[in-house]
Amino acid sequence: MNGTTSPLLRHARDLIDALKDTEAMSPAQLADAIDVPRSTVYRLVEGLTAIDLVLTAADGRVTLSQRWLALGDAVQAARTEWAGVRSAMRVVTERTGCTTYLSIPAGDRAMCIDWVKGRAVELLILKPGRSLPLYVGAAGRGTLAGLAAEDREAYLAAAPFPALTPSTLTTAEQLRADVQSTHRRGYVLSQEDVTPGAGALGVPVPDDQGRCSGVLSVGTLIGDLARREEELYKELSSAVDALPGS
Repeated sequence: MNGTTSPLLRHARDLIDALKDTEAMSPAQLADAIDVPRSTVYRLVEGLTAIDLVLTAADGRVTLSQRWLALGDAVQAARTEWAGVRSAMRVVTERTGCTTYLSIPAGDRAMCIDWVKGRAVELLILKPGRSLPLYVGAAGRGTLAGLAAEDREAYLAAAPFPALTPSTLTTAEQLRADVQSTHRRGYVLSQEDVTPGAGALGVPVPDDQGRCSGVLSVGTLIGDLARREEELYKELSSAVDALPGS
């Protein structure tokens, strides 16, 4: 092996990355998204279907298969810091009625690896296997706040970022101020910066050395978030404190 990655493997990775943040895409949309001919997309989909990583619907649109959920479960089971996290998430959802998420750093994004569904789940974009950029959402911005200062500044060097909604924080200055607020109060507040009408509150999960290894968050309607901010923070904080090693 010469240490280089073949174009086919790079294209397969790019196709999976494109699918993980949307419900389904047509071959034409995938070709545009990863900048390859449509014939290449068909070959990639055929190969990934053969190993049960993608599915093709009757209308020709492509989605990730349920196998990714099993892979996410395996990742979670292999990480000792997540022992007991699902039961803690269930408690949060039972007490608040909100959807509870566990997300972990994944390069320049935050990847959701587990959830316990509550109310308003249809409005919320995050779900297992999907990810958010580090400048949006409780999962993304909570992860950004947990980065080492030099890593955070390296990420912010790419700002300004494209806005997802009118409430999205896009500049390095805005995001630095948001990080300071997150450090000061102990949680990150996402208010319609990903989806209009939806919000989230997230609490960083420290590892045994005090670094952020993930974010536990709840998502709900923006009005519900505004009324219950303190309550939701207390529930998430209690859940994080109850995790082994916290």
